[in-house]
Amino acid sequence: MKVSRISAETGYVLHTRPYRESSLLLDVFTRHYGRISLAARGARNNSSKKNNPLQLFTSYYFSWMGKSELYTLTQAEPQGAAHLFSSYQLCCGLYINELLLRVLNREDPHIDLYLAYQQLLSDLITVQNTQISLRIFEKNLLHNMGYGFSLESIDPEEFYIFKPSEGFMLIKQKTEKIQNNIFSGESLVALSSQILQEKHLPEMRRLMRLALSPLIGEKPLRSRELFI
Repeated sequence: MKVSRISAETGYVLHTRPYRESSLLLDVFTRHYGRISLAARGARNNSSKKNNPLQLFTSYYFSWMGKSELYTLTQAEPQGAAHLFSSYQLCCGLYINELLLRVLNREDPHIDLYLAYQQLLSDLITVQNTQISLRIFEKNLLHNMGYGFSLESIDPEEFYIFKPSEGFMLIKQKTEKIQNNIFSGESLVALSSQILQEKHLPEMRRLMRLALSPLIGEKPLRSRELFI
């Protein structure tokens, strides 16, 4: 089997965990190769000078080699400074990282989603309402993973029922009771044009949970508990 050697591929660490006695396993989201797994040999060895501590939400140039789905990290050079997040921004970032870990297959490139992730990390610092940025990222993620929904022909004056396997269907009579799968056309039009406002967020939070459920399965995301 031919050994793969990749040099200076841009990417972000999504998650790390201990591996063997002194190493780390890294889940990395790269621009051209998608999600990959890297073994950072000796990264937990205090005397090792090969690797500096790898930080989340920091862009790196990664180099690796190997023959299978678990490659060996040979170098990681930061592209710039780490994003300095507040506690709440950190919770948002950890949620998105866990979401990507759950839905991305290994070595399945999604360049548009990678660029959306980069934009989200910037938005978490610069945008006043980070929940809007999260909802737009989730919409882009669904589209990139083949689970997007059509928002064409939505009437802002009407209400629609959403089923993940079927999309949106117009309902003839609005119920007074808020139902989990019914959404206003106004909020859906705002999502389509990506001009969400504060008033749209409760509906959009419900919608994204429903839409993402087929992707993430029944096991709850642990990072969602951080928002409580």
